[in-house]
Amino acid sequence: FSLELAMNCWGLVLQDVEIDCAFIFEDMSYKSGSLISPAMFDEFMAPYYRQLIGFLNEHGVRHVLVDSDGLVDQLIPKFLAVGVTGLFPMEAVNDTMRIRRDYPRLQMLGGIDKRILIGGDHAGIDAELEKAEALMKTGGYIPHIDHSVPMDAEWELFSYYRTRLNEIIDRITN
Repeated sequence: FSLELAMNCWGLVLQDVEIDCAFIFEDMSYKSGSLISPAMFDEFMAPYYRQLIGFLNEHGVRHVLVDSDGLVDQLIPKFLAVGVTGLFPMEAVNDTMRIRRDYPRLQMLGGIDKRILIGGDHAGIDAELEKAEALMKTGGYIPHIDHSVPMDAEWELFSYYRTRLNEIIDRITN
């Protein structure tokens, strides 16, 4: 019923509004791995994802990203099989470089460990940004702190992080 209601409501909106990207918020993972098995995804979720993503694609939505949180390794192939194009946020527990190698077309957002902004140092920030720079060069990646900047982030560290990230973005895009 929820899927039918969503598609009916969004169908009305998509008649008049062009939307490029949709987000599905499904926290199916935690820091140690998936909260459901791939078989459970296939049985209970995949049919609905296929239907929803098919509907979105028919209405011109080209990008469908899932917010799953946590370590998503087991679910990435399942997401891709049903038409998901990307993940948000890529939390720091994920090996984003390995995921990029294994899934070169997967869109990723996030991946920068927020803990570097609390009691960290410039070297730790630079190390995180080196990984982000390598990912940016592959395309399909938008760097940012995984989830959100923590309330107890240190201003000096955040300023350094943001300045360095802007420098990298400028260098890559110019």
